[in-house]
Amino acid sequence: MQACIIGRTKAIILVAAMVCMAHCGVLFAQTESSRPSASQAAPAAASQSGQPATKEADHASRIASNFVVLLKNNRFEMVKFVGKIILSAVLWCILMLLAGVAVGLIAFFTLRHFKIFDANWNWYCRMRWLWVVLFLLSTSAGFAYAGVWLGIGRAVNGGIRDGRVLDRMVGQIFVAVAMDQADYQMTDDENAGKLDKVLAESEAAGKISRREWQQIKHDIAEVHSDGFWERMLIRETMERSMYKITEICSADPRLVVAVFMPGSDTNAYLEKHKDAKPAVMAISGCFQNIRDAACDGVDKLVKPNIYIGILVGLGLPLVLAGLFQISVRLTRTRQNV
Repeated sequence: MQACIIGRTKAIILVAAMVCMAHCGVLFAQTESSRPSASQAAPAAASQSGQPATKEADHASRIASNFVVLLKNNRFEMVKFVGKIILSAVLWCILMLLAGVAVGLIAFFTLRHFKIFDANWNWYCRMRWLWVVLFLLSTSAGFAYAGVWLGIGRAVNGGIRDGRVLDRMVGQIFVAVAMDQADYQMTDDENAGKLDKVLAESEAAGKISRREWQQIKHDIAEVHSDGFWERMLIRETMERSMYKITEICSADPRLVVAVFMPGSDTNAYLEKHKDAKPAVMAISGCFQNIRDAACDGVDKLVKPNIYIGILVGLGLPLVLAGLFQISVRLTRTRQNV
């Protein structure tokens, strides 16, 4: 059970990362189809960065490097997010464990009232006390398991909807992608103004056709997932929003920094570029779709585990009590014959 909880908890925490990987996959396919290879590309922005790109620089590694630079600025936020998940899981585990104890006692005394545990066997009088132990252990363990998943689901969905954790991660991957399209290697001292200048001087906009997008969506969902719910989450998220955001930002690459770069002033950008307001509003709507799709994916993983914990925790002793009563009646029938 412990291994199952750890594995599935890891899968939940990686929901945001899967969306980011999905967009990385889009760029990998895009760079193969619309750009020269890394060995053929010249370092067009070598003089713009503190760490110039070389001819041997690989696009994938540069995206990863750019993304890591951006993540360094949000390490505390991610640690706080994981801490909230753990705390919520522990608290709900304790609450549900207490609820399981109460439910187990109620079920035990109810069945005892109807004499479900009665039998005429001589040895049974010394073993009858095991029923209350069975009910308490089973219901408390099952409800505690459900509580862990309930706490995880509440914390993750709260972080996605209110804390906008997914927004930041997707935004950071868009910035990393845009900088790679501009042949720019990011360093630790980057700021929104500097990156906006890089995009303004770059002619890289990079579009991808709807037909290519459908194939990429399928490939990413198959490669970057371990189960049905993950494939569904990736496909749903990409179908709803990722293509649309890419299309908007391709038309105006500087929107990437204005909207997604940590520390950027979106309102100041909109004051200078009033015609960009509809695009920013469209991106906000796309992010709402991404959050909804991610929360739906989390719910589809969490809710079955909650139901399993409750049903198994309460159902196991009830089934055993039913089988016990059947065996008692069969024994009495044979004795009467």
